[in-house]
Amino acid sequence: QKCNRCSQTTRLQRHHKDRNPMNNEPTNIEVLCQACHKDEHMTDGTWGRGGKDGSTTSQELPTG
Repeated sequence: QKCNRCSQTTRLQRHHKDRNPMNNEPTNIEVLCQACHKDEHMTDGTWGRGGKDGSTTSQELPTG
């Protein structure tokens, strides 16, 4: 797998497009590296604040 934005192949994370970490529908998930994921949430002020239900959304995807 690789980041959908910059093609990096390490430190990949699941980004929930609708910001709801409970919505794991494939159409709602985007694979991003940690840097792009942070950039995505910095633009709307949600980095480090968790999802809509307060849960953390920055778990790295398993490699291999």
